[in-house]
Amino acid sequence: MTRTAQSRPSSSWGRSALIIGAPLVLTVVATIHPKGADLAATASSNVDLWLVIHVLQIPVFGLVALALFLLLRGISGIAASLARIGLALFVTFYTAMDTLAGVASGVLITRAQGLPEEERDIVMDQVGALSADFSVPFAGVGGPAFIITLLGGIGWVLATVASGVALRSTGAPGGACVLIGLGAIYLMHDMPTAPFAVASLLAGITWVELAARRRVTDSPHPDPA
Repeated sequence: MTRTAQSRPSSSWGRSALIIGAPLVLTVVATIHPKGADLAATASSNVDLWLVIHVLQIPVFGLVALALFLLLRGISGIAASLARIGLALFVTFYTAMDTLAGVASGVLITRAQGLPEEERDIVMDQVGALSADFSVPFAGVGGPAFIITLLGGIGWVLATVASGVALRSTGAPGGACVLIGLGAIYLMHDMPTAPFAVASLLAGITWVELAARRRVTDSPHPDPA
């Protein structure tokens, strides 16, 4: 049975800070993330920022997943179950993809900076090939690595859309649930879609959390016996 909105338990401000803070940090990261069609050229243009962002995203992805998991606490039903499955896929596979394709690319580019130009070009070609392995189905010798990206992407879409449906079933504001669902387009990892997607997710999560706290505050409390 799905929990009703009125039965949502009171939450601490610390919990609310986590639920709102995690997507807020991801919104900032998505906004300053270097963008470009050529991963090698984009990363090498500011490799220090590239590495900082991709290392930071590893815990931030986990915290965003935890934020959605906490919002779903106590909610049962098909949508909530699908959302939890999606969160598990996202944390496992999308984080792995970001580590392998993002952090590894930055490390290779950093190592190549001191090499002769001819050798550096070879490394940059391999960085581009590594990116293709994770973004193009079965491209090159490492093509099966795309399965990691695919499963992580399916997990993210499932987590955000199903979370919106599950939360709406408890009486959460419809607009907030739509905003959470719009977070799915974060997979279109470019400007301006990525910042828009995570900003929508942030707005939806904040709306749901603050609405839940307001309901708890406004609900009548029984007189002590």
